[in-house]
Amino acid sequence: MDLKEFITLEQISAENNLNTKEEFFSKIAEIALKSGIITSEEEVIEGLKAREAKGSTGLLDGFAIPHAQNDTIKRAAVVIVKSSNRVEWESLDEQPVGTAICLLVPKDQAGTTHIDFLTEVSRLLMDDEFRSELNKLNDSKSIYNLLLERL
Repeated sequence: MDLKEFITLEQISAENNLNTKEEFFSKIAEIALKSGIITSEEEVIEGLKAREAKGSTGLLDGFAIPHAQNDTIKRAAVVIVKSSNRVEWESLDEQPVGTAICLLVPKDQAGTTHIDFLTEVSRLLMDDEFRSELNKLNDSKSIYNLLLERL
C-alpha cells in the first residue's frame, strides 16, 4: 500500500490553536467533510471518541494516531492536524499532543486498509529524525512535502 495515495495537501492543517482533544476531533471531521471523505462530521467525531475510550491513541513526542471506522466514511484517508498548543491526551510518554495523524477507514475496509495504515504511520513515527522534523514544521505544505519524501 502506498500511503501517499491517501493524503492530499487539503487534508493537512497545521495552522491551528486547539485546546482539547475534542477540538482536534472537530477539526479532523471538518477537514474530512470538506475533502469529501465523510458524510457526517458528528458520526466521525463520535467514532474517534469511541475508539479513544477503548485506549488512548497518544504515542510519544507529541503525536497521536486517532482513528475511526464507520459507514459515514466514504473512502480511506489520512487527515493530519497540528496545533501550536499541545493538549492532554493520555499519551504513552505522558506528554501532551500537538500533532494528530488521523486514519479514517470505511467500515468494509476495517481489517485490511486500517491495519496497513496503522503499520505505515507507526513505522514513520518510530523514526526519531522524522518525528523531530515534523515537530518543527508549522505549515501544511512543508508537512506534505516531508511526507512525500518519507513515504
